[in-house]
Amino acid sequence: MEYVINHIPLRKGKRPGIKAKMTSITVHNTGNPKSTAMNERNWLVNPNNSRVASFHIAIDENRQLNVSL
Repeated sequence: MEYVINHIPLRKGKRPGIKAKMTSITVHNTGNPKSTAMNERNWLVNPNNSRVASFHIAIDENRQLNVSL
């Protein structure tokens, strides 16, 4: 399985870059057969997305995508 690092950019409100001591990670899998890990990553930075949500890794059947530091 391909493992890709493609962090989302720092941005006020969505990903302000506040340092924190991490104790766990969040793996996101929508179970949506028409979506990909890259689509899920791109949803986080879509300017039309006003929802506050985040995850560290998105997974589909071909790829694991690390989206945050």
